[in-house]
Amino acid sequence: MQTRLEHIQAKLDELNIKSGYEIDEVSFNPTTKRNTWNIGTYYLNKNAVGYQIEQVTSKNGGARDISFRGTKKEIYHCLKVVNEVLYQNKRNNQR
Repeated sequence: MQTRLEHIQAKLDELNIKSGYEIDEVSFNPTTKRNTWNIGTYYLNKNAVGYQIEQVTSKNGGARDISFRGTKKEIYHCLKVVNEVLYQNKRNNQR
C-alpha cells in the first residue's frame, strides 16, 4: 500500500482527538477576523528534506519537533505506534 498524506492526516487527527487537542493547527476567529494557533495540536511539517511531526507551542505559531524527519511511510508508522500506545495506556488505566 502506498502511504498517502490522507493516511498520515487521519493518524494525526486520531492523535489530536485522543490527546484532547483541536484537529487543525490554526482556527479562524470570525469575531476578530484573525487566525488563532491551537496550542498543543500536532501537525505534519513538509519540506524538501522530508516529513516531520510537530506540535504547536505558542499563540504565535511556535512549534517543537515531535518526531524524526523521514519519509511518508516512516512518519505514518511512527504515528501508528504512538496511537496504539495511547490506546493501550487508556485501556490499562481503566482496569
